[in-house]
Amino acid sequence: MIENRSQILLITASVLLIVTVWQLIQRDKLRPAYALLWLLASFSFFFFILFKQLGRQIANFFSVEYTPSFFFALALFFIIVLLLFHTSVLSSLAKKTTELAEHMAILQWRVEKLEEQVRQTILFEIPSSKQNQSDKINESSEDGQSNKQIISVDEDKLIP
Repeated sequence: MIENRSQILLITASVLLIVTVWQLIQRDKLRPAYALLWLLASFSFFFFILFKQLGRQIANFFSVEYTPSFFFALALFFIIVLLLFHTSVLSSLAKKTTELAEHMAILQWRVEKLEEQVRQTILFEIPSSKQNQSDKINESSEDGQSNKQIISVDEDKLIP
């Protein structure tokens, strides 16, 4: 009777695990590589609960006398493989983050240099355009053909 209750509880837990993994896959919360791994683990858990004798035979094949210790070792191996996989993913992400930070620093430096060049160009053009401002306005009104406008640029407003 106790064995039946524990088996029902384990079957319920394994079905909940399968449903949870499936929901995560459908909501796109689990990448396909992880999804395959978790589905394999979930169905294995469910399969070995349903067919206890098969689990005992596999444990005996590996010369393990106590079947739960075999499954504990199997689960531990699964967790170690999962940790190794996550470590490799984290390492590659850390490398990519460093590369992105370097690229961003280079781009920021280039933007600052370009802003400095624009500031220098504007500083040299503003005095000459202010001196000739009245002449240009008069020329455009006399010709009738030229519709150029003089724009005064406030240097402080260029860079936020």
